[in-house]
Amino acid sequence: MSYDEFEDAIARLTGDRDGPGHWILGEDGEPQRVGLLTWAHWFEAHPEARTVLRDAVTRGIDVSTVFLGFNAAFTGGPPVLWETMIFGGPFDQFQRRYTSKIAALEGHAAAVRLLKQIDRPVR
Repeated sequence: MSYDEFEDAIARLTGDRDGPGHWILGEDGEPQRVGLLTWAHWFEAHPEARTVLRDAVTRGIDVSTVFLGFNAAFTGGPPVLWETMIFGGPFDQFQRRYTSKIAALEGHAAAVRLLKQIDRPVR
């Protein structure tokens, strides 16, 4: 029995089909739940697929949106697989997590837009 098969068997026996799990993006860009070894191989082989967007906004402030590869919704519900985070400036480490790539892209754009508005000089 492989590690992935063992992990699936444990999930079946414990009823944990909705736990955090490991996720990758399929060839169609859609997330797929997989076993630990498949996930580890994919993460190593596809570093470019994990970064969705990264924008240098201004003066050392970046906004980054990534595919997490694990479900950050530890309390149930749809899997939360994407995250937008701000690096630098007064909102350093601010983050939002999302259940879809579209929502993550919208959140990324909103963060960039808001940071640019805040950075404008007051007249």
